[in-house]
Amino acid sequence: MKERLKLFRRSWGIYYWVDTETGRQGSLRTRNRLDAERLLQTMRETVRVPDQVNLAMAQLHLQAANPDLDKRTWNELFGEWIGQGIAKSTRERRLRTVERPWMRQLGRYRLTDPEAGEWILKHLKGNYAKEVIRGLQRLGISLGWMISPTVPDIHLKVRKRDRKVTRAITLKEHQAIVAFERDSRGKPNARLGLERADYYQMLWFIGAAQTDGANLKADNIDWNRMRLVFPRQKTGEKCILGIGEEFEAFLRLLPAEGFLFPKIAEMTSGSRSSEFCRRRKLLEFEGISLHSYRYSWAERAAVVGMPLRWAQAALGHSSRAVALAYARKAEIACPLPEDYREVPELVEGRRVAVA
Repeated sequence: MKERLKLFRRSWGIYYWVDTETGRQGSLRTRNRLDAERLLQTMRETVRVPDQVNLAMAQLHLQAANPDLDKRTWNELFGEWIGQGIAKSTRERRLRTVERPWMRQLGRYRLTDPEAGEWILKHLKGNYAKEVIRGLQRLGISLGWMISPTVPDIHLKVRKRDRKVTRAITLKEHQAIVAFERDSRGKPNARLGLERADYYQMLWFIGAAQTDGANLKADNIDWNRMRLVFPRQKTGEKCILGIGEEFEAFLRLLPAEGFLFPKIAEMTSGSRSSEFCRRRKLLEFEGISLHSYRYSWAERAAVVGMPLRWAQAALGHSSRAVALAYARKAEIACPLPEDYREVPELVEGRRVAVA
């Protein structure tokens, strides 16, 4: 049988190997012919051994280096992933995810099983599933439970055209939805319609997540300091917003004690989203959801030139990249150089910016 790998020596005395099929070459890093032949024989045996045997040998080496590495299962990784969620809603959403039939089956595999990657590729559907597997693999590597991703990132890439289109709600759309709810006076469930109108108006003012807005209470309003203070459900961080004249007039119309939106607070996030979706369809609006109020707030902040750090604090974004992404579609009319002076002028002893 003709050998695929050949041995030869360079003029400076170092032995090299060459693959006669591909033409690749490499140094054996020795001048001793016996050592070179022994190394070459090892390489020839590796080429002849089937991939599954090579994989088994690699797993034996890994098990020797880290005895627990070969015992970890995807179910254990699921548990760590769920526990990483800060908010209760995040943990519940992740728990629902791993309870899907194909995820339950995946949980039975060990992290080192190659069959797990084949199972994932067979059942991987939708952008959310791709993001979940990508996050699980990154967590596994950071914990030291995985040496490399089970599924290559190329299979988990979400194409831009496949992403769900999310945009800001416009003032005209918001006003139409609020007017629709207020016009429900005299109809069945009219009280909830009026409460929904106030709820949507609150989201327009503060750009809060839908659950944070629904859970607002009269106690969250500090009339002495003219501030609205509430904890974010997702992160637990405190959000502090100033109260201006228009916002104050709106707040004065809401209940003076208890929840500001009692019926809305009793609903689940899914029910609130479904109600908004029904109104959107009735009015023939496309591409908006309750989350669009956050995009709208970010875009309005960008248009008026609000400092990024303030917008981040108001929306609860610790990442500048995320804050900028929310305002990426804002249309900003820039002044001409003749109309704008960056250097502040001194007016009555105070430095003021001039545009």
